Amino acid sequence: MNINIEKIIIRPLGFALWQERRKRGLRLSSLQKQTQIPIKLLDRMELGKPVPPFAVKKLLLFYDKSIKIELID
Repeated sequence: MNINIEKIIIRPLGFALWQERRKRGLRLSSLQKQTQIPIKLLDRMELGKPVPPFAVKKLLLFYDKSIKIELID
């Protein structure tokens, strides 16, 4: 079985992070200033591209969010 991690985890996470930023009315430049995460990295996260885990953790801490993973049939 070939599992595409990008498709099942990274892309949905990126979309959720994009939604959170939009919900808060933040522009990428503003988010970059507040988190010190480079815009390029923020953009890659929201596009569902692979990024270093520390960047995701830093953004989740900023949003005061966590990730819940559950197995489904």
